[in-house]
Amino acid sequence: INLLHNILNENEAKLTGIRNKISIFNSNQMNANYLKNKIKNIDECPTCYQKVTSEYKERIFKDQDEKILEFKNEIESLINLEMKNSEIINNNKKEIEELRKKLMEIEAKRIRHENLLKKKEEITEFEDNSENIKEKLLGLLNQKEELDKKIQENILLEEAFRKAKTEHEEI
Repeated sequence: INLLHNILNENEAKLTGIRNKISIFNSNQMNANYLKNKIKNIDECPTCYQKVTSEYKERIFKDQDEKILEFKNEIESLINLEMKNSEIINNNKKEIEELRKKLMEIEAKRIRHENLLKKKEEITEFEDNSENIKEKLLGLLNQKEELDKKIQENILLEEAFRKAKTEHEEI
């Protein structure tokens, strides 16, 4: 994106330069037309007061027409260049916007991925805890069974003791 921004800035600077040149050539063209109109209407030189001949006027017109034609050609060429450069700038802006969107999508996916990893870790931790609880529960159930057996044995022993005591008292 930064590279495209740099390219965009370069193209915008080129576009500004092209527009400045177009302005300069338009100004030169206007000056040439102004000079033609000024020469067209004078009969005498304002500095030396000599008569301005039609040959001289024609030569000035011809020179100025050649310059005007050159300026028009340059302006036309620069306008084409300006259009191409504007198109490149628009394409760069679109590409930057598309890259920004893709970057935002990637960032959103990265965040979702991180959240999924955290949840996976939590699930693994929960499963580990659940396994530990199951093991402890099994241990407790085994202890209960053993205690139940001992209680049962004690009950049987107590009954046997009472029976033996009763028999002993009878003797």
